[in-house]
Amino acid sequence: MVSKGPQLYRLILETALLCIVGLGTGLAVNRHIAVQGFDGSLVEAIKQTLQNKIKEKARPASEVAPAGDIIFMGVEQAKELCDSNRSLFIDARAPEAYEAGHIYGAVNITEQTIEDHIFELMDKARESKVIIYCSGPECPQAIELAELLIENDIKPIHVYSGGWDQWQKLGYPVVKGRGR
Repeated sequence: MVSKGPQLYRLILETALLCIVGLGTGLAVNRHIAVQGFDGSLVEAIKQTLQNKIKEKARPASEVAPAGDIIFMGVEQAKELCDSNRSLFIDARAPEAYEAGHIYGAVNITEQTIEDHIFELMDKARESKVIIYCSGPECPQAIELAELLIENDIKPIHVYSGGWDQWQKLGYPVVKGRGR
């Protein structure tokens, strides 16, 4: 009977050698990418590529409002736009606050999740008004998110300054949970 120990040892050795040769070949062929990965320039190149894609997808300058200012609106105008379905309401509050209750039809987008939604927002902004709100007049999240959108050429941006607190107090349509 033949012992399997030496055969198993040889198989493990050949597999390890094959992995080392493969890794070395891969690094040699892609050394410019490996070097960029170690010195941080690969991350910068990826960021630049993403920014270029955002600019390509952005609306032409002729369609953009002058200066891209934030336009503040009151509760009457916000309610009218909500009822007409000609707008996209964005709740800038934390996901837990959104799930506890939000304006009917609103989506939850925060500064932390903006990158996941940027292309969708560019498309939506062409078709309808983008209205951001948070808790109320003292809440900075809506303005901070509006500024981020403007930096990404999504203009004009409307901010409903009364926010969730005013909307809820007036008994306007609300939803609880993750749904719209």
